[in-house]
Amino acid sequence: MPHCFRNSASPLGSCARWLAAVALVSAAPLAAFAGNTVQDFEEPGAGTDYEVFSGAAPPVLPTVVPGTDQNTSLVMRVVGNINGQNGRVVFKEPSGANWNKMTVDFDFRMGELGAGGADGIGFALLNNVTSPNGADPGNVEGEEPHFVNALGIGLDTWDNGQASAGLPDGGVAGGVGPTQQSLSVHWNNAVLDGAAKILHQDSPHPEWIGAATLVDPQHNLKTGNWGHAHYEVTAAGNVSATLTTVENGDDVTSTVLDNFLVPGFAPYDGHVYFAARTGGANENTDIDNVNVQFSAVPEPSSIVMGCMALAGLAAYGYRRRKAA
Repeated sequence: MPHCFRNSASPLGSCARWLAAVALVSAAPLAAFAGNTVQDFEEPGAGTDYEVFSGAAPPVLPTVVPGTDQNTSLVMRVVGNINGQNGRVVFKEPSGANWNKMTVDFDFRMGELGAGGADGIGFALLNNVTSPNGADPGNVEGEEPHFVNALGIGLDTWDNGQASAGLPDGGVAGGVGPTQQSLSVHWNNAVLDGAAKILHQDSPHPEWIGAATLVDPQHNLKTGNWGHAHYEVTAAGNVSATLTTVENGDDVTSTVLDNFLVPGFAPYDGHVYFAARTGGANENTDIDNVNVQFSAVPEPSSIVMGCMALAGLAAYGYRRRKAA
């Protein structure tokens, strides 16, 4: 610690810059949290460690493949365009439970469709208690990330016709197949009413929407172009989702879900999971540039140091104004 009072008529004046520097250093851990997950699949052994699993028989594991556009050299193919596949990419970095915001970013590409394309991709923060880190968590419905005491968000490219109020697949018994796509929010092994968003319809059909909401502008997830998903989850359980997709040759970005409140949510220690599947229809499903950041709850010492710095700067500015 420097000797603040040496060669100074005012202790606060001489310490102000040092206090400001300490405040910046003490605030730094808030922007960088030990539990972050970052992976671009470019170099083996680099980035956050992960394991891959398959629920198919015979299993076809997710694998790193060459990208073909957008200056992407390598990407993770979660499932290929083969019927009856189920792939899971499970990251090993524990998030810790002491976070106040989770920010999720990843690129996705769904294309080379078979029979219209299916079924989509899901993200989840698996709970380390109910889904032990390093183990295969299972779940045969990749785009419907149902897990006990865990939060998930699904991007569904095939409408299966779940007709319950608020569910994401519209209100038509039996579903409408590849012509309607949706987003859903999942908590504690259930899809949540009220969060459902219809992302795209091949042609207008209001009767298909049910209790969900059709977004404007629409987002077609399976054009074969790269898209981007950005999710935010607060410690209070507010969930937001912003998507970027290519529509008629142009990038379209919009917030499709804004501060949806998940009842009973609280931060927990988890690890990041992505999964995709195919059924009687299929599509290549790729992800890249995974970046999941956790902002830590400020330590009391950080708050105190920040207040000290502000007080020091205010006193220093006051003394300089009086001297002038």
